[in-house]
Amino acid sequence: MSVKKNQTAPAAWMTGQGISARNMGTAAANIFGAVPPLAYLIVSALLLVIGTLGVLLRRNIVVILMSIELIMNAVNINLAVFSKMHHHAGGQVFVLFVMAVAVAEAAVGLGILIALFRNRGTILADEMDLLKW
Repeated sequence: MSVKKNQTAPAAWMTGQGISARNMGTAAANIFGAVPPLAYLIVSALLLVIGTLGVLLRRNIVVILMSIELIMNAVNINLAVFSKMHHHAGGQVFVLFVMAVAVAEAAVGLGILIALFRNRGTILADEMDLLKW
């Protein structure tokens, strides 16, 4: 069945009516409001690239930790978008768990960073050779 002329696509999904192939693009845009899902995925890809470059190219441990947070936020955006697209709340629940892990990672990482700074006097990753003999 196709969507009636005066019925919006999300309302058609809620009533169980199918959506024809010709208005699938507008249906996906209507469920997300004015911003299409592709825009969220582009932002997520940019966050992933910026975070990966920050981890690989920077020497400051604080910047490396912030870059890891950017990578996890990129994953969170993807989980939320695909969860919304497929009408399944599992991805959004998983986002909450990833956020909890990110908070724990930040707290433990900053605690270790403070301890290393007190002992070594630096926060540069290149000079952290604590495990070398």
